[in-house]
Amino acid sequence: MTVSLRRLERGAIDHELIWSSIAFVSLAGFWLYTRLPDAEPLICPFHALTGWPCVTCGGTRATMALMRGAVSEAFRWNPLVALAGLASVPYLAYAVTVVAFGLPRVHVQLGSRDWTWIRVSTVAAVAATWTFLVIDGR
Repeated sequence: MTVSLRRLERGAIDHELIWSSIAFVSLAGFWLYTRLPDAEPLICPFHALTGWPCVTCGGTRATMALMRGAVSEAFRWNPLVALAGLASVPYLAYAVTVVAFGLPRVHVQLGSRDWTWIRVSTVAAVAATWTFLVIDGR
């Protein structure tokens, strides 16, 4: 893996702008939806059909807990969603900073071993989370 700083080239896709915009719009929509007095609870189609929790079961409550600052409660609802939510905070700070000030972007070049490690870690994290949710009786 190699990490470098690069200026955004003309015509290149501005990932930081795209993903930070999507995150802010999603969070704003989520926050507004949870504030509606007559908001219907979100129903998971997978759980409704199978009776089993999906990998993101409890994700809505975990996100709500993170928005209140209740980190341990968020991890109790869904560790994977809580971890993703916490990891998004420094990324969003970075993305907004480089977009706002036109700074060079972090460029990460991954090798085949890095991709293998990422794949194995992702599968293990998803399996561990799902196992936790099933054992927890969701």
